[in-house]
Amino acid sequence: DPRGQGGSQGDLVRWAGDLDLIAGAEYLQGRPDVDPDRIGGFGSSVGGEILLGAAATSTAFKAVVSEGAGYRIGEADLTAFRKLVA
Repeated sequence: DPRGQGGSQGDLVRWAGDLDLIAGAEYLQGRPDVDPDRIGGFGSSVGGEILLGAAATSTAFKAVVSEGAGYRIGEADLTAFRKLVA
């Protein structure tokens, strides 16, 4: 369950999933039954965006697949796009 939802504790924080993914990957690195050099992630849509952010700031991820990721609302520089559609 996402942070602060369902059975998970903590406060509901928008876009904090990257921190949760990093914490999960770091947890896996310490398990004796997991090869720390073979930790990867798959995310789609917003999950893909969050995964890319996590992988960009953590060396725990050795492979990622992000399908359908886009810009987070309010964070995109749309200057070039506006010139194309004008």
